Amino acid sequence: MNILFITDEDIDPSRGGVKRSLHVLTREFMSRYRIRCCLAYIHAYPGSETSEFHAKIRLAKQDAGARLKEFILGHAIDVVVLQKMLPGKYRILPVLKWAAGRGLCRSIFVLHFSPEYSILNLDAENIVNNIRYVGSRTGRAVNALKLAAYPGYRAVKRFLIGRGYRAIYRTFDRVVLLSERYVPAYARFAGLAEHPRLAAIGNPLSFDAPATREDISGKKREVLIVARFDEKQKKLSRALAIWREIERREECRDWKLVIVGFGPWRDRYRKRAAELRLNNVSFEEGPRDPLPYYRRASIFMMTSAYEGFPMALLESQQQGVVPVAFDTFASLHDIVEDGVNGLVIPPGDLGAYARCLMGLMAHRDVRDEMAWNGVRSCQRYAADTIAKQWVDLFEAVLSEGRPVSPRNGPPAAG
Repeated sequence: MNILFITDEDIDPSRGGVKRSLHVLTREFMSRYRIRCCLAYIHAYPGSETSEFHAKIRLAKQDAGARLKEFILGHAIDVVVLQKMLPGKYRILPVLKWAAGRGLCRSIFVLHFSPEYSILNLDAENIVNNIRYVGSRTGRAVNALKLAAYPGYRAVKRFLIGRGYRAIYRTFDRVVLLSERYVPAYARFAGLAEHPRLAAIGNPLSFDAPATREDISGKKREVLIVARFDEKQKKLSRALAIWREIERREECRDWKLVIVGFGPWRDRYRKRAAELRLNNVSFEEGPRDPLPYYRRASIFMMTSAYEGFPMALLESQQQGVVPVAFDTFASLHDIVEDGVNGLVIPPGDLGAYARCLMGLMAHRDVRDEMAWNGVRSCQRYAADTIAKQWVDLFEAVLSEGRPVSPRNGPPAAG
């Protein structure tokens, strides 16, 4: 079986959850199932350590369609999986329709966020931040117009998003969401009464070895955030405001907040921490392996406005770090059972968040038991389990009308 993954960026597993997820899964596909995995991507990061594939191609804007056709033919691709990018970019969609019309391959679209994320991105607060921080006058003017016409602008965007989801559903053999909980929302947006081509598969665990009881007993008094520095989604300004309340409590002053990540809001978050006069906050910048930080930390903070199926929560549980998150995305309840293997906080309630953090800090026995429960519960997302779900999906899609690969292509592995 030959699978082609198409992404907006080359796969460097240190640069976020989507890339780490694909890295983990393709290792499983190639080693366990002898699947031939190929990659087509748009952007690259010079000097980064990227994942190995059987074959790779970088698509340039001017000839992406032609090169993609040639690649699909030359490598006898059975299934194309479009990851984290819109099918209208770089003339990818016409190529997929061309390949499907000739019986060359099947196609799968993966939505790596909740179906509502595009609407949540339109929050007025985000537009105000764009006005304040966008560099160009033109950009600020455009966002000011959006804000002035906000109700109408939001309604038009919602209509366009629904139309886009409907077109994706009609075009691809499967649309894969990250949780069964997202299926009703996608169907509602797309106006689908029936939706047999919607599927749900969560993200896999990142690391090979989980924490042990001994590892948990040796944890430091550290709270960890692993996130992209992007206020639109991650809302780290909320985390800093919560931490200000933590530092005001004498009994919590030997705890430290460690923030690991990269992104456009780096300097603003540093400045905000200084304005709040936070003393026990450390920023660890740049794409890097987060595992050493998970191994040390006791508590994990997530303050996101929305997510898809955040690998950071699974990573924290796997390494015995108790996650605390706002209840702002449906898949949270696939991962965290409130009070058992983590804590779920009402959306936007910073006071409740701070009180829950202080409770965990004060009660080591409760913290350790939740940590161990998390280590055990997250095993249902082990890489081999999630990879098997994907392989079953590939086989189901191909069984509906298996394409005939060109005779002059290389033989499919496995």
